[in-house]
Amino acid sequence: MHTSFHPNTKNFLKENFSSYLETKNLWVEAGGKASMIADTHDAKTRWEDLFRKMDSGAIEPIKLIIGALYGYPLNKTLLIELRNQLSEGDLDKARKFLALPNNNSIIDLNQIPIENASAAVSIALTESIQPKVLSDKYEDAATQEFKKSFASKAGELIAVAGSAGWTQVFQTIISNL
Repeated sequence: MHTSFHPNTKNFLKENFSSYLETKNLWVEAGGKASMIADTHDAKTRWEDLFRKMDSGAIEPIKLIIGALYGYPLNKTLLIELRNQLSEGDLDKARKFLALPNNNSIIDLNQIPIENASAAVSIALTESIQPKVLSDKYEDAATQEFKKSFASKAGELIAVAGSAGWTQVFQTIISNL
């Protein structure tokens, strides 16, 4: 399930990955070809071209968001986008896995692409710890404190998820229990 990025996500990427080198590193990390990137000094033009290419299938949007989360762990804009890129079915499989990690739930996760499984487990874990953290309408002191305390661990989990797959995420979770 691929949907175009929300304007907030696009603006975030344009602003925080504005140099040609930052754009190139993120794009290539997400599986894109460096030759697809226009060598322009204007980040807005460069990113708009890349968004069109992504929408045409040049890269998986989830991979791009996971790569951006590596640099900006637990960024609300990126996490909301990651969640929006996932189907409810993938999220349900991840929730089932977190609730009851057994062979059946592992088999269910193995039926979806690794990036989707990694992203779904990361989002399901985040939502299970703080249910309203990804809501645009919920922003209190407790949420802010949660973000600060959980940011480094979530960043590690998402980085592992993006680079090595959900199995290592599960191993990391279990080892920290």
